[in-house]
Amino acid sequence: GVIGAMENKIQASGFVIQPRLQFKNIRDQMIYQYLISEAQFVSNHQLSIGQLTINLSELERETGWTRRMLKKSLDRLSELGYIQIEVMKQKRGILVTISDYESLQKLENYKKNKQSFI
Repeated sequence: GVIGAMENKIQASGFVIQPRLQFKNIRDQMIYQYLISEAQFVSNHQLSIGQLTINLSELERETGWTRRMLKKSLDRLSELGYIQIEVMKQKRGILVTISDYESLQKLENYKKNKQSFI
């Protein structure tokens, strides 16, 4: 019951800042939020900070959205300048780079904005 549910503490491995941006539709927003949460926050030998690779077939399976819907959303996000997409060689997926990832992930960049309105 309720008591059992309270014992299951949520184990977070960190946090990510989701910036408030304008989106054409909720799917674009959900995909962007997914990309932000999965992006590298430290660089490794394959990816830089703010990058991730995605597999459209996998996303299609996981979300129930068609490949065409996913591709359209990614293209729109790219046109808005929120991300850059690059199809990788040998069908290894799509390399996604989140625009301004590092500055979007700095809390102090949001505090400054708020003070200017006061």
